[in-house]
Amino acid sequence: MPFSLESLAAAATIFGAIVSGVSLLQSNQFIALAGGVTLAIGLFLAISALRARKSLQAELVTVEGHSIDSLSAANLRRVVNRTLRIQEAVHAARVEGRDLVISWVYSGSCSARLETGFTFSIHSEVAADSAALQCFGYDLRTDPQRKHPITPVSVGTIGLARRFHLPFLKPLARGDPFHLEIRFRLPACILPGFNTFTSTLSFAQARIPRCAVHLTFADQTPEWVRVYEASDRGAVILKSLPGIPDAAGAFQCNDVIEKIPGRSIRIYAFNLPGDPKL
Repeated sequence: MPFSLESLAAAATIFGAIVSGVSLLQSNQFIALAGGVTLAIGLFLAISALRARKSLQAELVTVEGHSIDSLSAANLRRVVNRTLRIQEAVHAARVEGRDLVISWVYSGSCSARLETGFTFSIHSEVAADSAALQCFGYDLRTDPQRKHPITPVSVGTIGLARRFHLPFLKPLARGDPFHLEIRFRLPACILPGFNTFTSTLSFAQARIPRCAVHLTFADQTPEWVRVYEASDRGAVILKSLPGIPDAAGAFQCNDVIEKIPGRSIRIYAFNLPGDPKL
């Protein structure tokens, strides 16, 4: 039968208190010492359990009363990129029926002696295999015309978050510029009612000069779009995003952030008309 850290702490604390009390009654120094040590261990375990619980709660992300489970799972083992320095990031999401089509574009330079590719995570509330994700990328520095799509390699799964590695067509040396694009589709993840798109940056630099986020709703208009910032204090609303129809009749919302932190999470929550039970 497995025991939690909390149950072990409670047992050790209670046992230590009992032993200490008995030793005081019998004036036995050895028993008193043993009881004191046991009590100290119990208190240490209790403090450790409290810290662990607070850390876990800080990783959980809730927006508009909804828990973003995939993002919470990804945060538990978040990997920070330390080899690429980003100058600009562009995150785009397009709602097409029940599917969400996503594009990430990054440009910057290499800060390591050698880098052969880009590792990233895809997190979704709906599990999907590699074929359904339709994930591929382009090394735009070497292939600006997008003639050579690159299929990323799966490198593991963390709960609802999946990690991939996209190799460059040519390895980067320190100081080399890079420009890459990643595209994928999250199938059957959009329903009437509450939905989210998450823009996550995980780079070891204080600030990224510019990040642009574009949301497009191809065949329906959201009732509202709100931007949240997630941190160890939870999710805090920043603003509501207005939208405009484009030339093709789609509804667009744009958000441009200057000097955004290199490690940041922005959640774009939106509500679509219709019956959420459908």
